[in-house]
Order: sequence, then structure tokens, then C-alpha cells
Amino acid sequence: MNKNIAIIIERANIVLGGAERSVFELTTALSGLGLETHILAAKGQTEAKNIHILCGDRPGKRVCYFTFAKALRKHLSENQYSLIHSVLPFDFADVYQPRGGTYAESILRNAASYQNKLLESYKRLTAFTNFRR
Repeated sequence: MNKNIAIIIERANIVLGGAERSVFELTTALSGLGLETHILAAKGQTEAKNIHILCGDRPGKRVCYFTFAKALRKHLSENQYSLIHSVLPFDFADVYQPRGGTYAESILRNAASYQNKLLESYKRLTAFTNFRR
């Protein structure tokens, strides 16, 4: 049985270093073991067949978390993977490997840190009006 692994990252650009570099290193190591690996990214430029840029037509360097999630769900409905590994907090990933998380995750963690449920709800509702990411 051929193992088909998807690794999700926001941007497929090894020059950025950090999570991007480690994802490429992980992909190379897994491929060296005979596993078929695919990188699923919102943004980036590539001609490699195992790197899929899902939101390349969107303007800017980054994409809204929810836009990327929608594009990922569409891609995953059309492609089958044995394992989905993500460095972003998506509930459909089999493995979540935090690397500082995303802005959206930071908002939720910040809101959850409040003892007052009303204040927590207010933070959750108003934080997503900040589109800067």
C-alpha cells in the first residue's frame, strides 16, 4: 500500500526559514523513506508536482485562515491522503504540529484566557474584525 502524506503550511517558500524550512526538510526525509509527500500551501510559487498552491490567485502575501481552510477542504475532497500533517490548527488534520500557530489561533487562545465568559465571548466576536492577520 502506497502511503500518501499531505503536509499543510501557510506559505511554500523555503527562504522564509523556520516552519517553511522544516516542512521542506520533513518532506525530503519522508520521500527518502519511499513515502509520497505533498505540500499543501495557501501561497507560494513552484513548478514542483508535489507542491500544491491552493490560493495562488488571491492578492497579497497571505490569505485569510478561513479562505485557506475552504480551499484545503475542497482539495482534500478531491484527493486522498493516508495522513494529513499540519503546522496550522485545522480540525481535519491527523497531526497538528504547532509552530507559533496562526493569528486566528492566537485570538482564540487570548480569548480563552479570560475568566469572565462575557468578556471571552466579546473578544471572540470582535477579534475577527481585524483583517491584518
